[in-house]
Amino acid sequence: MQATAELIQRIEHIAGKRVLNRRKTTGGYSSATREIVTFDDGSKAFIKAGHDLPNSALAAFLRREHQVYQALRGDFMARMLAFDDDGVEPILMLEDLSHGHWPPPWQRHDIEAVLSALKQAAPQRVADARPIREETHVLRGWQEVADDPTSFLSLGLATEGWLRAALPTLLSVDARAVVDGEALLHMGVRSDNLCLLPKRAVLLDWNWVSIGNPDFDIAGWLPSLHAEGGPPPETILPKAREFASILSGYFAAQAGKPPIPEVPQVRPLEGQWH
Repeated sequence: MQATAELIQRIEHIAGKRVLNRRKTTGGYSSATREIVTFDDGSKAFIKAGHDLPNSALAAFLRREHQVYQALRGDFMARMLAFDDDGVEPILMLEDLSHGHWPPPWQRHDIEAVLSALKQAAPQRVADARPIREETHVLRGWQEVADDPTSFLSLGLATEGWLRAALPTLLSVDARAVVDGEALLHMGVRSDNLCLLPKRAVLLDWNWVSIGNPDFDIAGWLPSLHAEGGPPPETILPKAREFASILSGYFAAQAGKPPIPEVPQVRPLEGQWH
């Protein structure tokens, strides 16, 4: 989505500067406006804005992100420059990180930087962050498949016979017990939400924060990391069979569903990561 003239006026008002140039950025799976703007003093900023749609609560997500940026501190966070909310289309203005490395490709020190960023975030707190054990759509994937296997089997990733044999083991995982913990979780660690700078990684898109086992954030990242040329998940997080079951169940339950109109690229990625 491209910024409108009215949106540009609001950006100029909260920045106190005139916008000279705009450049649409790539990445992200929502229809939010994402642009790098250059102001008349030569400075730049990243702009993210959006309004709620029938199948996507963009405005609510941006308001939540604003809360998170107010609460968290550390070099794993982008610097928030301004926020404006007219009640319909919030605007989040962050520092421009386009000069950083946006993976892939991945190097070992990049992976270590991301792990360090998650470790820094883990002890911090955000108001109203819910425990991951309450996110039943994440934890009950294989049960959803068991209740109606049609969409999963339509992917062609497994046979009906395999599913029938595997389900008892997959359903035996006590997902709530495994994900319990006190760490702050990002819940969306992927390359499109990561900028790599010298000696540190910056995490973006903070609207899904939760509370739980810190290894769950790492486990959630590893399938996409491996798909982008990174190491096998078990080399980073060994002895995590329960997480593998939970996450594969989530992707299995979601990937075969109809495309989401506002974010049509999500379903194919869920199938790829599964």
